[in-house]
Amino acid sequence: VDIHDWNNIIKVRVLANKKIEQVRETGKIGSSLQTQLIIRADQNILISLTKFKHDLRFIFISSKVSIESLDEGFTVEVIRCSHKKCERCWQVLVEVGTIADHDDICKRCADAVEAL
Repeated sequence: VDIHDWNNIIKVRVLANKKIEQVRETGKIGSSLQTQLIIRADQNILISLTKFKHDLRFIFISSKVSIESLDEGFTVEVIRCSHKKCERCWQVLVEVGTIADHDDICKRCADAVEAL
């Protein structure tokens, strides 16, 4: 990871924040954590995004981020997540409500709670 990768991340994040705000203004979401982002990017940006693959949802403050290839440039699509919200971290994830003894939190939070 180098400064070039971070510059690519910042460029995409600026557009993502703008797109999320546009969806917020329509009233379809209240928080960026209620979103799933689909980022389509050219090879240059795709390489940078891939280096952060497991942390993209935290970098973009979204519940899910997927990346796809695009011939040139990059785009960001914002979709409202339809899953339940984790009451601990507020991520909207498919696994919330499926973890024994932890009906209202995600696996990551359940692991943290169990570790205490």
